[in-house]
Amino acid sequence: MEFKDSANSGLQVGDAAQEMIATVDIPFNTKATSVAIWGSNTSKVVEIYLGGVDQNGIGSTIGSGSTDGGAIALSPEPTADSTNYLIILVKVTATSNRIFGGRVILTTII
Repeated sequence: MEFKDSANSGLQVGDAAQEMIATVDIPFNTKATSVAIWGSNTSKVVEIYLGGVDQNGIGSTIGSGSTDGGAIALSPEPTADSTNYLIILVKVTATSNRIFGGRVILTTII
């Protein structure tokens, strides 16, 4: 992946068959409730998984949506622990697809 700084700026893949993956820590005393991803093509598939540094594999999808910036609800909503994190997979289909960014909504646990 590289950041393309041009009229259509954002992250891009070098080959149309590649996928984009981001990992995001869940801070202690919070739970992740939703994810939003923005891209130049708003119909690309986004899948969210719960990963663990002490596990093999990524398990089941806890959320799915598209690159339109809409909130993708997570179910179950993962609560931070000493080993878990979010894996966000974006399935682009062309090197011209750009991902502008994303966000994870966190809720404080009291």
